[in-house]
Amino acid sequence: MPQYFASFQHSTSRENQPQQHTHLVLLNTGIKDDGKGCALDGRLILENIKTFGAIHENEIRRWLHQELGVKTKDVTYERVVEDKTGKTKTVKSKSFEIEGVPKELCEFHSKRREQIEAVRLPTDTKIQDKFKVLATRKAKEERVDREALFLEAREAAKSFGFEPKKLLGREKSKELETKELEGIKTNVSRSLSETSKYKGAIKESDVFTQTLKESKGRLTTKEAQNFSKDFTKEYLHAIGNSNVHTLNKKGVELSQSDSLYSKVRDKLISPLKRILPEGKPLSYQYRKAQYEKRVQKALKKQKTFKRKAFLLYMTGKISRKKYVQIRDDKGQPKTKLGVNAKWLLTNKISTKQRDYLLKKIEQERLKQEQAIESKTELQKVEERPINYKENERER
Repeated sequence: MPQYFASFQHSTSRENQPQQHTHLVLLNTGIKDDGKGCALDGRLILENIKTFGAIHENEIRRWLHQELGVKTKDVTYERVVEDKTGKTKTVKSKSFEIEGVPKELCEFHSKRREQIEAVRLPTDTKIQDKFKVLATRKAKEERVDREALFLEAREAAKSFGFEPKKLLGREKSKELETKELEGIKTNVSRSLSETSKYKGAIKESDVFTQTLKESKGRLTTKEAQNFSKDFTKEYLHAIGNSNVHTLNKKGVELSQSDSLYSKVRDKLISPLKRILPEGKPLSYQYRKAQYEKRVQKALKKQKTFKRKAFLLYMTGKISRKKYVQIRDDKGQPKTKLGVNAKWLLTNKISTKQRDYLLKKIEQERLKQEQAIESKTELQKVEERPINYKENERER
């Protein structure tokens, strides 16, 4: 069933200062297929209230660009709030303003904001904040002379040296280039990445809202809707059959492009490719194969070293005693204490040699323990009585 909103354009605040805003009214009634009247389910509207606000801002910004040629710029508002644990944090909200309007003039026309900020506290909850906004708001005047208010606004602008006519025609309407569309994609992916951190998931309405915000009036509502649908298909992964999504691998890469992480990653990618060939994951099998390769390489080096020692002995450059020591690893300490003492007190063995000797001593110790265990097992078997098997059967 189609729904119709009544739109009311207002141009002043409760303090009778310039403030362009729109009120939408929807009748809370509908007709079922059987002809009976019923109330509307407003939950869907409340869930998408931020999206409606983004559509309104995008349309105003586009109208300023396309129809009047007025330039706009993004503005970030910050407010310090305190949570239940007593920790303070800065909450940021984004909007836009017309470029070229003096800041002093904006502050002059912000009496309502000053009233609200005067009573706000960092510890206020959303409900308390809303209550204070309503409590400080005065009743609307029944009869307001709009022409007189606009004349006052023009006089105030002149007092600050501001001429609105000079802002017209500064922005030329043009079609979006591919580079600009890619920039919107990147910004949307980054915003959605932050959204998924505190929400845990991404809805299709979140994609549409962020697209409208990053559009900055360059896309129409229909174009932004098509853009968000294409973005969802390409960069998001649906969780089951629900309307909830997460960023896929391509979306995560897009959100990290041009970031500090990506710059560091790009610098490290070439040495990482040398260490880890492409297509070789860090699995157990891969690490085991790499370890075996290192062992084989070490054994090959050891054989080469002994072969060189043999050649030196055959040419008479080293004695037989020295060659036998190298071949049989003789002449070195036989205990861990001796090896560590020689490594610490003298410079005759390197760290690699020390590790090799300690490993060899440990291997010899294990071999001796295994030999002793096997010997004791044999002795137990020999000491058993002749009728051992018969006794076991009787048991």
